[in-house]
Amino acid sequence: MGKMQFAAEEVVVTTIVENYYDALILDTPGIKRRRHIVHAMKHSNMDKQVMAEAGLSLLVDIIYPGQNYRIMFDAGSNPTVLMNNMAALDIDPKSIDHCVISHAHPDHVYGLTEVAKARGDIPLPVLIHPDAFLPRYICTPFGWIVPAFTMFFNKKANEEAGVYFVESSDPFPVGPATTTTGKIPFSEKVPFEPPGTPHPTSIRQVKDGKFIEDHTEDDSALVVNLQGKGLVIITGCAHAGVINTILRAQELTGVKEIYAVIGGFHLGFPESPSENIPKTIEALKEFNPTIVCPMHCSGFKFNAAISQAMPKEFVLSVVGTEMTLPIPE
Repeated sequence: MGKMQFAAEEVVVTTIVENYYDALILDTPGIKRRRHIVHAMKHSNMDKQVMAEAGLSLLVDIIYPGQNYRIMFDAGSNPTVLMNNMAALDIDPKSIDHCVISHAHPDHVYGLTEVAKARGDIPLPVLIHPDAFLPRYICTPFGWIVPAFTMFFNKKANEEAGVYFVESSDPFPVGPATTTTGKIPFSEKVPFEPPGTPHPTSIRQVKDGKFIEDHTEDDSALVVNLQGKGLVIITGCAHAGVINTILRAQELTGVKEIYAVIGGFHLGFPESPSENIPKTIEALKEFNPTIVCPMHCSGFKFNAAISQAMPKEFVLSVVGTEMTLPIPE
């Protein structure tokens, strides 16, 4: 792809859906929080409360000369929660220019249909990997086979609702100064990634008529070049590993400086080796990021560890967080 020719003046990341909410966190420079009590006092009601769930959806505003380009990154797992939070945060579904799906596990895609419906006659362009539509099954250690893992992510139903799927497995320019990574390769420089061992409850997929282990080949991240600061990297779950994802972003863009790493780091699963947490933190330090904001599947233990190891860089993500980058110095 070569070096990025353009850079964004600002990047605003708003957390629409996330595993956590905390009404007590105060604003800090560049970071606004959604606080129920303040909102209730202002509007004399509590009908616009945000909700947390085990899913992820982010709004990424690319501030570029002459325009504000708006990307929805993932669509959560519960349509009710997603649409409630968009209304509570005053996000108009019709304002979205493009949607990017990091990978098609249920906690990242199930709200998509309702967003498309809310746009009326305006189609919703959605960048997605072709493998996203493959059947995925859960196989438990007890012999249960559960075919419903992705059964409700229906391509036809989404298209009828107004989704315009753009299928690509390669890096894709989805906005000004912005690209997806496409498939993220494993690097020999990162022997501790992917970040977890195979799940005791295995996810499998049907591809070319074969029942195979799901290695989440459709995993991708969003990368924005922030003027004078470096890359803002946004991950869904980082199934390939957050360090591999950063290396991929650097390779694609030609930009070495890393300003922010935001999203799921996939280190919160019980079967993830505990030693991967300090290894990941030490590797992150080498990139010298200004912001590290682990979300969703990153896990409490990782958040606790990195908040101690990188207190200046660490940002706790909760539903309703609005982060304007670069952070004022």
